Amino acid sequence: MARRTQETTPSHPIFPGDKGVTNVETNDVGGDRGGAIGVIQDEKGDHIKLTLAALPFNVLFQVSSRVLTFVMNGHLLRSVSPAALGVMNVRLLLIYSSTQFMSREPFRKALSTPSQVSFALLSLPLGFVYGMIFFITWTRLLVTPIDLEGYALSSFLMVSSVLIELTAEPLFLLAQSECKFHLRIIAEGTSLLIRCLSLCLFVWCIKDDRSLEKHILPTFAFGQLIGSIVYTIIFILYFRRHIGRLLSEVSRVFSFLRTWNFY
Repeated sequence: MARRTQETTPSHPIFPGDKGVTNVETNDVGGDRGGAIGVIQDEKGDHIKLTLAALPFNVLFQVSSRVLTFVMNGHLLRSVSPAALGVMNVRLLLIYSSTQFMSREPFRKALSTPSQVSFALLSLPLGFVYGMIFFITWTRLLVTPIDLEGYALSSFLMVSSVLIELTAEPLFLLAQSECKFHLRIIAEGTSLLIRCLSLCLFVWCIKDDRSLEKHILPTFAFGQLIGSIVYTIIFILYFRRHIGRLLSEVSRVFSFLRTWNFY
């Protein structure tokens, strides 16, 4: 019976409905699928290798940033009052981190491919809304430090720092999708170093305690603003070839959003 089937079934069938053609097509599709799966597995393996290679640098950056902040606070504690130091580390950094988290974290969780990074620029209007809400809360609803000047200006500068950093959010996601983890370490480390050095240099240069207490909060916020500008410039310079493509994708995103009917 098996021999008869072998004789009656042609090795190269003419009709498209023959089993031989079906088997050949199935084998070709199976081969293509296997090749695609192999490529995906190779890409995942390369991504894991790059992630593991960047892990020591990320840990080193986290540890060094904590040490640098600790040393800066220890130096400031000798010259600045505990009330001013508490406002800087609690009030100002809290409005900065809260606006930053609420505006950019949903996009970092949702957008993972290079074709989606242009949508991250939508975090800029979202950050503006959250920043205004937190600014009004910090300056109008919470108790304002009476003995410290420049509190409202410092809060505004911290919110502005977040908005400046959000303009580079598509480039940040592009760097993460391409496994360029060193770029994040360089940008965030440079921003933190500028903030700490500017504040310590101001404390070292100003000898008058009264003038120091008067300008310590704006100096801290202004250092953060400069650090955010440098953070954004680093990403723009690194991905300067992709700026035109990202801007065209952003224009398409906003033109698509204008077609929505929200009523």
